[in-house]
Amino acid sequence: SGVSVAPIGVSRRAGVMEMSARPVSKKTMSAARLIAFAPIVSVAPALAEGTGEALGIDSNLLFLPLILIPVAFFVLFAQFGSQQNNEDFFGEKDDRRN
Repeated sequence: SGVSVAPIGVSRRAGVMEMSARPVSKKTMSAARLIAFAPIVSVAPALAEGTGEALGIDSNLLFLPLILIPVAFFVLFAQFGSQQNNEDFFGEKDDRRN
C-alpha cells in the first residue's frame, strides 16, 4: 500500500514522515521510574567512603563542624544582606536617554 514502517515507529508515506507512539500505562511508568532510581540507590554505600557511615563521618564529633560552619556563614551573609540598601539599581529612568 506504499507505507513502510521502520522498527522504531517511524513510517514514511508519500514523502511525509510520521511518527507514532503507543500510550504508556501507569504501571509501566512506575516500573520505569523504579528502574531509573535503582542505580542511585545502589551507589549510596559508595558515598560512605569505606567507613559505613553517612558522608564518611565515623565520629559524632565531626558532625559539629559539618553543621556549625554553614550556619556561621549563613548568619554572616544574613547580617551582610540586612545592611545593604534595597533600592533597585536599574529601576530609575535616565532622562538623558530615550
